[in-house]
Amino acid sequence: MKSMILLTAALALGATACNKSEPAPAAGNAAPASAAASKAAAPASKAAESKAAAPASAAASAAAAPAGDTVAADMEAAKTIYTQRCTTCHGPEGKGDGPAGAALNPKPRTFSDQAWQAKVTDAHLAKIILAGGPSVGLSPLMPPNPDLQTKPAVVAGLVKMVRGFGGK
Repeated sequence: MKSMILLTAALALGATACNKSEPAPAAGNAAPASAAASKAAAPASKAAESKAAAPASAAASAAAAPAGDTVAADMEAAKTIYTQRCTTCHGPEGKGDGPAGAALNPKPRTFSDQAWQAKVTDAHLAKIILAGGPSVGLSPLMPPNPDLQTKPAVVAGLVKMVRGFGGK
């Protein structure tokens, strides 16, 4: 598709060189092509950029918006996962007081513990989330979440949530 646009742009510039009184057609661009532009190969790519400028800038704007939307979507996914998978043991506020947590030995981690927050790294938290408690010498009751291996932004969101429970 890109080569078709470049070919179309080159043909348009060729027509401009032959008919200098007629401006080269450019979608969404009212400025005529200059005579110097029709003589060099580099302006052919510039014309292609001009033709694609409106869609490209629209695509860039669209790409920028989803990036922000993606961050928000990843954080929403992290919140959903925490609610569905973590609150059972760690509780909705990360205090280790979830309904299943009462029956567990050892008790689930209290994320609001400032001393624990200070000594644990984000990488350590991510490893626990992904590989479960046994991966770092903790309880086998903390299950792994291998489905999150391909979702690092969601894991980062979960780590951010755990940090948030500690006031950080």
